[in-house]
Amino acid sequence: MKKVSIMLLAALAVLFAFTACPAETKLEPATEAEIDNLAAYLAAFGHDRVLNDLNTIVTDADGVTGLELKETKVESTSVVFTLKATNYDFDGKAGNANFPRTASGDYTLTLTGTTAQGKFTASSYKFDSANGITLKMASDAATTLKDVDDVTIVLTGVTGDFVADAAEANATKKGLELTVADGKVTAVSNPENGAEFGVPSAGTIAIGKHAVDLSDLKTAIADLIKANTPAGTK
Repeated sequence: MKKVSIMLLAALAVLFAFTACPAETKLEPATEAEIDNLAAYLAAFGHDRVLNDLNTIVTDADGVTGLELKETKVESTSVVFTLKATNYDFDGKAGNANFPRTASGDYTLTLTGTTAQGKFTASSYKFDSANGITLKMASDAATTLKDVDDVTIVLTGVTGDFVADAAEANATKKGLELTVADGKVTAVSNPENGAEFGVPSAGTIAIGKHAVDLSDLKTAIADLIKANTPAGTK
């Protein structure tokens, strides 16, 4: 009887081990069409706009619509912003009243860097959004953008460097400066001609059950930027 009980316990332990640690579902690669569609949003990312809006929020000034700062955590080597976007315009068409690309969702933006004399210099960033961020074209978007589909992307540890010019193929790294005091961010440096978000180089961007190849995404973004840059301009 004792032997049977031991065997039964052993069998239950094996069963528990299998049920407690289910195999992770491997994501299939995203299609070329999915990557091109996502690139249509990110190729027009408004670096100046987004960083200026973040600066406006941390200084408690008015003027930002669709982006809410829920929490900030400041440490010597990291700054974490918890944000909520609601139809937030992130398009980079400077000087154009029509910003057709919008984002909605909860996410965290983690900046990694160093602190010295009240300045935090971020060398890299990380985006996480467990419940996803939905990207859409506004109803008044240009006709050429009407065929770009809405998409929801789930971001897991999506990291990259801050660079001098994200439009360049091999952009030089450049730190993003923040002013910090008493455990708070009091200002984000003026981004004009400053640091920009480089194309992500690690982490997972998922579209449904498909994972985006970051190298292919970088190529697709570069191709779109090149195609929409007038000859003779940078």
